[in-house]
Amino acid sequence: MEAKPTYEDVMRCVEALCRDNPLARASSAGKSVEGRDIPIVEITDRRAGDDDKQLVIITAGTHGAEEAGRLVAMALTEWLASGGPAVTLRNQKFIILPCVNPDGSIRNTGRNAEGIDIYDSYPPGQEPTSHEGRLVFAAVGHLDPALVVDIHGLAGGAMNEEFYVHPPSPNSPAYFLAPILAEEARQAAEAAGFPQREPRFVTNRSPLPARMAGDCNCFAYTAEITENFYPAPLMRASGFVRMQALIAIGDRRNYFHYYPGYPCEAISGHAMAWLCAAGRTAALRGQNRRQLLRALPHIPGLQREYFDRDSAATLKLTADRDLPELPRFALQVRVHKPAEIKGVYYDGKELSPGEDDGFVTWQDTASTIVRVNVNAPLTKGEHAASVKYDLQW
Repeated sequence: MEAKPTYEDVMRCVEALCRDNPLARASSAGKSVEGRDIPIVEITDRRAGDDDKQLVIITAGTHGAEEAGRLVAMALTEWLASGGPAVTLRNQKFIILPCVNPDGSIRNTGRNAEGIDIYDSYPPGQEPTSHEGRLVFAAVGHLDPALVVDIHGLAGGAMNEEFYVHPPSPNSPAYFLAPILAEEARQAAEAAGFPQREPRFVTNRSPLPARMAGDCNCFAYTAEITENFYPAPLMRASGFVRMQALIAIGDRRNYFHYYPGYPCEAISGHAMAWLCAAGRTAALRGQNRRQLLRALPHIPGLQREYFDRDSAATLKLTADRDLPELPRFALQVRVHKPAEIKGVYYDGKELSPGEDDGFVTWQDTASTIVRVNVNAPLTKGEHAASVKYDLQW
């Protein structure tokens, strides 16, 4: 039985969506083993500059026999290219590869024309091991996404819809946030009438989302969509509602982060104190995430002092060498919300308010959060950010 949408269906849809559409542009990552184009669709509101947009990468059709992945990816592409989610298109830029495995889709097989599983072909720190994987990674591997999702179908017909969570480093606050974000999407699907499994961590580091999570601390998922059970409209709806819910997270302020968007800037620490990417724009913070990850092996110490002595919350950071390749970074601490901030210090110097080199504060339900922006490389030795406060019960 032919798996719908076919490769030809996808290519016709991409061409139609991008024709004379100011939001959508089509290109190719290159030719598959058998010479077919691997389509890429880039969608955003081009009237808004890209510097302050978070980047989202969506792939599908990695296993050619799983039509649900292509179906949901094209539904998402159609929705975005319509211009309907106007706020999202101003805040985010989408790179969608709806058919990573053209030859497999033609053959209705999981692997590519050389018999290689493209899904497992992105080992950390190495050249991808499949032809299509090398082309895809050349197209997107240098980018700094905040969210990466690879959409699959449960080809055997199982009712086992779920998100595989590909975690970044266990030291990253994104490690505990990643399943929380996936749970929001799970609940949206349940509310729409589609039973779901709970999100679960997977340890396989070779899929593209896992590779990207390790390289740039993004949120990374494999989404499984039920197929050969639901009719096509329900397959589409089931995956689409989850993707919509996940994407909506990028339009708001989330979980102790100063800037709106996917909360992937924290690289190390925990929910009360952490080291995170700095920079006024999303593009700068994306670059800084990679810089911080590369520098992290040389930052063995990051801790908040257990006691707030003399009403001062102190976060200490240690580097084992000078890090000129790390041009900026930020430190954040939380204190109980009734506290009035009396002074903010870095290495004993009192700071003034400022997003580039200073501090900013904001509040959530329970706390006042102070972000110390350091616009200078981290040097060897111990450093301290201290927040003095007056607790007003």
